[in-house]
Amino acid sequence: MATYESKRYATIPIAATQVADGSVTNAEFQYINTVSSNVQTQVDAKAALAGATFTGGVRINDSQNLNIGSATDLVISHDTNNSKINNTTGELRIGADTIKLMNQAEDETHLSATADGAVSLMHNNVTKIATSATGATVTGTLAATAVTGDGSGLTSLPTVGGSTGVDFNDNVKARWGTGNDLEIYHDGNDSYIHDGGTGDLIIRGATNLRLTNTGGDNYLQGVNGGEVSLYHNGSKKAETASGGLTVTGTLTATAVDGAPTDEDAIGALVFAYYSPSNSVVNIARGSTTAGSGLYVRTDSSWVIGNLNSSADPGENKPFSATGGTSTTLSGTWLCLNPCRRYNQGGHTNWSMGHFVRVS
Repeated sequence: MATYESKRYATIPIAATQVADGSVTNAEFQYINTVSSNVQTQVDAKAALAGATFTGGVRINDSQNLNIGSATDLVISHDTNNSKINNTTGELRIGADTIKLMNQAEDETHLSATADGAVSLMHNNVTKIATSATGATVTGTLAATAVTGDGSGLTSLPTVGGSTGVDFNDNVKARWGTGNDLEIYHDGNDSYIHDGGTGDLIIRGATNLRLTNTGGDNYLQGVNGGEVSLYHNGSKKAETASGGLTVTGTLTATAVDGAPTDEDAIGALVFAYYSPSNSVVNIARGSTTAGSGLYVRTDSSWVIGNLNSSADPGENKPFSATGGTSTTLSGTWLCLNPCRRYNQGGHTNWSMGHFVRVS
């Protein structure tokens, strides 16, 4: 301990060891040289390295970091514009049984997470997506630029469109096939069923297949195991049959290729005349005649000419031609060109007609 004599005759300036018990060094003394109040009181007010309790706020100025971790693993800062939490090691974990991300006023929730419960995303404080034990529930419309997967695991899907159907805007196509082989769409003016892929476009009907206008009038009708019919303004004009084709009305053609040569075939075309049993013998265009009265030359030496004027009006009258025979045709024939009786030079003659077999 310093003595009176040591203090009295101390060297100037006084060293720290010459004060009190001499245990304070010059460096230690210098640290408290400008302290204006009780040093112990001020020391007690400082946070201890081993931990401390704050009874007031802590302020860290802009662009100054709060560094946490031996290697500055977690940094919290504000750069005058944005606040940042930056984690450089491991995971950034926020633990709580209930977590909410909210707006600055804390009156709207952006995200809510509950332990053992749902995680919810909000829009304008209204839940739009909420997880559950079986998946997730979307409230409102789910819009996506693409959806992956084949949907084989999806269950309990409602009927597409529900009771109101499915709506597609103009030029929005419904597509089928890996390469969009089949497309159905409307372009604002016309509607299209477009098959641009491989194979055929097949339309099937279990009973009848019909193409109609919006009023239900047929354009075409096909019967399973039966006829196919074509219509004009809702009236049937052509109908297939097991033996060929039946036409209702006038058949107009610029040419006939491969017309049947057998008079028993439907569609056979012949030059013929009619043998009347009375004085009224005119056959007008478009009429049908019973086969018992229609006669025709059947050999290859057919000569178009007047009837044999020497025969009586009631007889079967072959054309005046060399060779060949005449025959009575069966079936029903449609008159394409008139076949009429006329008098020439005091003789009764019949003009030649052109007929087609219709049944």
